[in-house]
Amino acid sequence: MVNLQGIQRPLVFPAVVASTAFFSSMDPMQVTRFLAPLFEFGVLLAAGLVIRVCTRGMVAAMVTIYLMGTAALQPFGNGEIVPVSTAEKLEFVFRNSLMRIRGSPEWEIGLLCLLLALVLLASWREDSLQWDLLVDTACCVILVGMVSQFLLLLCVIAAAVVLLQPILAITVFVLMCYCLSAYAALSGGSAIPHEGQLILPLAAVLGIAGLLGFLEAKLIVPKGRTAEEKLLVACAACAVLWFHPRSFSGQYLEYEKAARETEDIANRFPKQRWRVVAPTEQLAETLGLGGYEDLADFVEKYQDQAADPQFVIPDAPDDLFVYVEKKPFQIFSREPTVVPLGVLADTTYRSYRSPAGRASLEEAALKLCEEYRKSHNDTQIFFEDEALRIYQVHRQPEVATKKGG
Repeated sequence: MVNLQGIQRPLVFPAVVASTAFFSSMDPMQVTRFLAPLFEFGVLLAAGLVIRVCTRGMVAAMVTIYLMGTAALQPFGNGEIVPVSTAEKLEFVFRNSLMRIRGSPEWEIGLLCLLLALVLLASWREDSLQWDLLVDTACCVILVGMVSQFLLLLCVIAAAVVLLQPILAITVFVLMCYCLSAYAALSGGSAIPHEGQLILPLAAVLGIAGLLGFLEAKLIVPKGRTAEEKLLVACAACAVLWFHPRSFSGQYLEYEKAARETEDIANRFPKQRWRVVAPTEQLAETLGLGGYEDLADFVEKYQDQAADPQFVIPDAPDDLFVYVEKKPFQIFSREPTVVPLGVLADTTYRSYRSPAGRASLEEAALKLCEEYRKSHNDTQIFFEDEALRIYQVHRQPEVATKKGG
């Protein structure tokens, strides 16, 4: 559901999803859908809280949240150039710090716990009588270790520095992120590890905000509230003029209503007594709940027999649902002018990714289903809106033969 590779073996986030779904009686897909951005939002607030606790800068904390939340740091240069020389590799490291790359929900939990551990330790440093803060810190460190050993190394070293001087911990954290990434780029090849690419944007934001917080605490705060307000106005002006919010455009693969109707079918009909005939995205959504058949294969097998009243779909379950797009879903705005032969030979691309190929398939599927519905009284329209139509083929119960006297 979260599109994580098996080799990553996530543990924390799936456990949170399962627990939340169990105690709230919600569908796990819905829990996953809302928990993932919720943890990312928590990272933004935690980053601002770290700056606030370590530097005492209120404006710097707001700047941190803004930079993290809007991904205002823009990438520059050509990211496709493979760095070869030492200078190019170091430039590659700094260029990656200006790119906001979304990590997995598991990674977001690790970042959130790392930042909270630093906040809790800084709070305990001021009031050593609150021993429950150390218990919370230990829980955060354990969760960080379960997510990533790389994050655990950063967390332990930064936490040790927090006990000495909180504002120094931000400097150490930023330097460690850049030094480890630079060392990996110089010694391990042309690129830095994926974890380094994910942590560098946070390090860049904390470095900028930490410097601003230090200047705010030393130069602005002693001059009174009016000076802080002027600093806030200046930061807001910079945000409006140079750091505009940048939204991430998602690449959707199907209509939202298609996924919701599959969920409705899974809740209304007995498990493994129904089958969905649809594009490939529905395979993951029906796994373990019902059957799945590829729409392209379905059309190829039965398009010449659908109009025959004697024809019956072989091995059909109790209920068969065929998804037909009246307005073919377009993943790309237009057909690519050049397509590699290997991609062109892929049936998934030809049937579902190519705008022309998907339109042809959906037209053939619509014709097949309409012909079948006209010649078979067991077929009806289960759902329809302006873009999607779902046909339902309900298998008629067999009529029991009477026993002879």
